[in-house]
Amino acid sequence: MTNQPIKQILHRPETSGRLLKWAIELSEFDIEFRPRTAIKAQALADFIVELTTPPELPPGEQADWKIFVDGSSNDEGSGAGIIMIGPNEEELEYSLHFEFPATNNEAEYEAVITGLGLAARLGVTSVEVCSDSQLIIGQVTGEFEAKDGKMAAYLMEVKNLQRGFTKFKITKIPRKDNERADALAKLASANPRRLPRTASVQVLRQPSIQHVINVMNVENEESWIDPLSEYLTKNKSPEDALTARRLKVWAASFAIIDWQLYKRGFTMPYLKCLRPTEAQEVLVVHAGICGNHQGATTVAFKTLRQGYYWPNIKEDARELVRKCDACQRHGNLIHIPAERQTAVFGVSLLPMGDGHLGTFAHVKRTEEVLVVAVDYFTKWVEAEPSANKQIATYEIFYLIKNNI
Repeated sequence: MTNQPIKQILHRPETSGRLLKWAIELSEFDIEFRPRTAIKAQALADFIVELTTPPELPPGEQADWKIFVDGSSNDEGSGAGIIMIGPNEEELEYSLHFEFPATNNEAEYEAVITGLGLAARLGVTSVEVCSDSQLIIGQVTGEFEAKDGKMAAYLMEVKNLQRGFTKFKITKIPRKDNERADALAKLASANPRRLPRTASVQVLRQPSIQHVINVMNVENEESWIDPLSEYLTKNKSPEDALTARRLKVWAASFAIIDWQLYKRGFTMPYLKCLRPTEAQEVLVVHAGICGNHQGATTVAFKTLRQGYYWPNIKEDARELVRKCDACQRHGNLIHIPAERQTAVFGVSLLPMGDGHLGTFAHVKRTEEVLVVAVDYFTKWVEAEPSANKQIATYEIFYLIKNNI
């Protein structure tokens, strides 16, 4: 259908030249020419259909926009894919290419944040985010706890954007239902130029969050180094006069070099002073890769030769060796008892008289009773005659003192 006079030109017999050649070439086809009608009415109908906006629904009945998000991170780079589907099935494809290192979870969060930002700029008030990441879904819904610092910062950013919508929903979908967003994410992470022309590409040079790494300052650990450092750097001493005097005398053996405390030595270089936690790491020379489970004294002097010092180095080495499991299992058997042995001395004193030994013959000194002491273990016998039938305590004392 055309409104040009092609039919009259090709079918006139007086046609000559180039038009005649084209008429001969086209004669083999069954071509039917029809005049084109006016298009004013059709154009007006198309204009009305394309530009007429649908009636707005009340806020409570606002139709949901679905946002499919996915992130990708590999050796070539990282990126994210976003597909937004409106209530009337209109689709928007959006891709993100990151110029900073990001993990898969961080890429997923970047996709969610960017998708919510796009929806807010479009004036959408009701959204449903669809993702195949169980971690992101669990953290946003509150089922999982964001323990990592960066994950907590991303979660807070999503919560802030969530407040801008009257209705917000995040749904876990199977990976097969999110293939389009996954393909956009993989293409954006590897080579953004390979993306289709219908997809918009945004390059992110820095993350959407300003994350500050929380570093625990272990230098604030209270130890024996603190009073020495304060005295040598700030000339600060304790209030007690005796303690201040001892600290002043002790500080003469130390020096501050590059804000680090060192121990002066007469026959060795300066020794780096360590805090208790650092000292435990140095004592691995006893059982580390190069350790041979030496004794406490050897370990202490080996640590000194390595250039480290702390006051309780010998006590800590002795405690470490005493608690070493390998030394207890494979060391020599110790036959010394665990406690000091106590000598047991038993004495049996048996006073005897006529009833036991019979009648003694009368002698000059008239002894009638015999006091006998027998060693409990060796059966050694000591005897002493006595004239008294009732044995006194002092006689037993003299017997033990003089004979035993």
